[in-house]
Amino acid sequence: MTKPALINKVILTGTGLKGAIGLSNLPDIVASTAGLSPEESFLKFGFTQSSESIAAGKAAYTRIQSRTVDRDLVLSDATSASQFTAVLGWAQPNADALNEIKNIKKPVLIVHGENDLPVSVQNAHNMSQNLENSELLIFPDSGHASFFQNHDAFVAKAIQFLDK
Repeated sequence: MTKPALINKVILTGTGLKGAIGLSNLPDIVASTAGLSPEESFLKFGFTQSSESIAAGKAAYTRIQSRTVDRDLVLSDATSASQFTAVLGWAQPNADALNEIKNIKKPVLIVHGENDLPVSVQNAHNMSQNLENSELLIFPDSGHASFFQNHDAFVAKAIQFLDK
């Protein structure tokens, strides 16, 4: 970070350190969504197989699609390929990753799904144990899109965290 004084607090969702556990499986996960509709891909990538998680995923997808003004543009193939390449680069092992985050002194809220497919929940535990000023929120029966699935609880916790 080039200007750490600009940052007061950090919220991390469904992420991990460089070399995150599970992230190297991304090509297989993405391949498993081939031929699926956008909604089916969203559900497979971000939610668990339980009926509750799937229902929450469908509701989240509907909320996202209902926005008609100022929508983000659909990612181009080139943008998707660049993002995929960047994530796979981030997935490469880094023995110093846990030591590097110890330099972060700002408050950090780590939010993760218990059953995150591309980024194992162990990453959230590892970060929490190595950040001196962190809070960990793990949503049960949730995947990579845990903050979509549990949007009310996530927003309430984020507001509480930011108000401290």
